[in-house]
Order: sequence, then structure tokens, then C-alpha cells
Amino acid sequence: MATEIFQDLVELKNDTVFVKDKQGIRNLMDTAIYDAVFEADEEKKRAKLVFIKEVAKA
Repeated sequence: MATEIFQDLVELKNDTVFVKDKQGIRNLMDTAIYDAVFEADEEKKRAKLVFIKEVAKA
């Protein structure tokens, strides 16, 4: 799952994403997007894409 691959690289506080390692995020973003795009469950896909969007904004 997208959130699992980022667990050591981001911190969630008050529904805000804080990035601990920006280079690590860049390295994993392709994998996370691929994982989200090919998710069969539409609700999970939407949640993963929203999470990726929030990480990208941080």
C-alpha cells in the first residue's frame, strides 16, 4: 500500500503530512503511483492517490 512504503519518510500531525526525507520520497513516488493506479478497489485507489497528493504538496 502507498502509505506503508512512506511510513519511515513522513510524519502525520493533525491531518498534515510532514516529510522527513525528501530524496527518499522522490525515490519511492513512482512505486507509490504505480501501486495506486493499479489498485482494484476504487475506494482504496482514491485514498492512495489523495495520500500521494498530500505527500507531494509537503
